[in-house]
Amino acid sequence: MSTTVFSLGPFRELHDLNIYTSKKRFFIANIFKDSNNYKGDLLVLDNISKNSIHHNLSRMSPLPEDIFLEQLDLIRSYLRTQGDNDFIAKIHNPCNTPFISLSDQQLIVNNQGINVTVTVN
Repeated sequence: MSTTVFSLGPFRELHDLNIYTSKKRFFIANIFKDSNNYKGDLLVLDNISKNSIHHNLSRMSPLPEDIFLEQLDLIRSYLRTQGDNDFIAKIHNPCNTPFISLSDQQLIVNNQGINVTVTVN
């Protein structure tokens, strides 16, 4: 009889954010650490138009904040194309804040003119 052993470990370091809009659209923004750089993706789950989109960001940066800014820009651009005056209403970190601290996220959001309080756990 043989024995199979599985070793589980992290695929890569991840910082995920759940972003909700006033009209209940949902976005998952993932920031991945890749060596000394960061990259990300964005998942759009739109219950109004029924769109489901997975977008890999082509940009890499030594700063995770750059990736977060690009994700926020993509979300706001997507919302503008929907033409129904939807806006970001909530940003939540479900699994801590490994790359961008809560206070730094709040500063970024405030500087972008997004009027929400960023939350964690």
